[in-house]
Amino acid sequence: IGSWAVELSTHAWDLAVATGRTAGLDESLAAAVLPIAQGYLPRARPEGVPFGPVVETGADAAAYDRLVAWQGRDPGWRPA
Repeated sequence: IGSWAVELSTHAWDLAVATGRTAGLDESLAAAVLPIAQGYLPRARPEGVPFGPVVETGADAAAYDRLVAWQGRDPGWRPA
């Protein structure tokens, strides 16, 4: 269940950013699933893992920024 929560939360961010609707994202959800993502997705990515390297964020970064950065996404990405 935890991995599905990570998956859905992350793709919610993807869609929210792509459509310019990030105000509806619940930071407490991202904070709750971040430890789950960190538990099953190691910082050192073995070959074949379909995630980019961790994008470094500051300790004071928002929970969604930390969640997507852990999965190799750039939290500052916005559509052109």
